[in-house]
Amino acid sequence: MRYRSRTREKEVFLKRVKIYGIVGSVLLLVIGFFSFLFHFPLFSVEKILVSGNSSVSSAAIIAAVDSQIIEKSSFNHWLGLTNILSWGGSPRATAAALKYLPSVAGLKIERDIFSRQVIIKVNERPKTLLWCVTASGSCYWVDQNGTAFLRSNLTTTSTASSTTPLVVDSSRPNIILLGRVLDSSRYGNLLQIVAFLNNLGFKNPEIYLENLNYDEVRFKTPDGKEIYFSLLFNPADDFGAVKSIFQDPALKSNQYKDLIVQGRIYYK
Repeated sequence: MRYRSRTREKEVFLKRVKIYGIVGSVLLLVIGFFSFLFHFPLFSVEKILVSGNSSVSSAAIIAAVDSQIIEKSSFNHWLGLTNILSWGGSPRATAAALKYLPSVAGLKIERDIFSRQVIIKVNERPKTLLWCVTASGSCYWVDQNGTAFLRSNLTTTSTASSTTPLVVDSSRPNIILLGRVLDSSRYGNLLQIVAFLNNLGFKNPEIYLENLNYDEVRFKTPDGKEIYFSLLFNPADDFGAVKSIFQDPALKSNQYKDLIVQGRIYYK
């Protein structure tokens, strides 16, 4: 019986040694694999290229991507910025990086393992309008969707140098950065008003928004005449009639043209 007990103990001991050996070997393989990933030159980033950016520096874009895609992932953080495998970037992480890049509408990250290059393609927001608030004196760049995304160096007293259509807003104390200046319908009609004035020959017009409750804006021609528009509809249907008024010697001297009522034009 004692012999059998010792034999059993020896078998258990050898079995444990075998299990520990297998587990240890697997751990060594895992550590070796990740060390291989970390140190193997094939995965070392040789160059990070940023394209499509003009108003945002490449360094700022790389820093934002690094903070969200790499630093927020334990695995990517361990691999580091110089390992190409850490540059995959989930859509959620890429979207999070945009919070630190208000001038950027979208990012796309591409990696080429063979050339060891990472390419960050940037889609910047277009500077569709310059929106200035008289109460604060501040001006903001607004994109095609009506989002005020960047504070401009220009102020209400220095907008003469602007080469972008300008809205002078005296209807509120200020606007919220990354907020909409108008709802989508009114903003769409405002862009149509800008196009309307461009077609009349008034490039980069200066438009006045004086009271949001009235849903109307005012434009003043270089010779002091005024045109009133409604933000509730597209004025394109009235373009032919307004153009005729400006071309008619007897009518073009009128002090104002009123397009507030859809389908009607009042002038004086």
